Amino acid sequence: MNFVANLVGITDDDLQWASKLGKLYGKNEERDGRGDAARHLGLGWLASRSKFPALALFAINAREYLTIDIMIEMDIHNNNLGFQINESTRAKAKKAIINLVDTGQAKFYTPEQSKFIRGEE
Repeated sequence: MNFVANLVGITDDDLQWASKLGKLYGKNEERDGRGDAARHLGLGWLASRSKFPALALFAINAREYLTIDIMIEMDIHNNNLGFQINESTRAKAKKAIINLVDTGQAKFYTPEQSKFIRGEE
């Protein structure tokens, strides 16, 4: 993933920033939860600011199909929503991301819902 991201202008530092967004809501929210949504929103925002925005968005969405995860629709929704964030800095984008998560515009599941959907209960 880093190789493709770097090709379209998303740096390793950018990817680390998006990864840190995934930790905003605690460990239990990193998989399918609010943290996962924040990370995908961040990736979408990074794609929109890359050298090749359309290609970058295509690449982060295509990755969802390659990982064969049952949460494809949710992750792509959040990637696309993040792509629409019109902020000029990481700090402003982070505020917008938190707002999208906290107002329920981003898609995510509670840890309990995630376990149920994944058949882990």
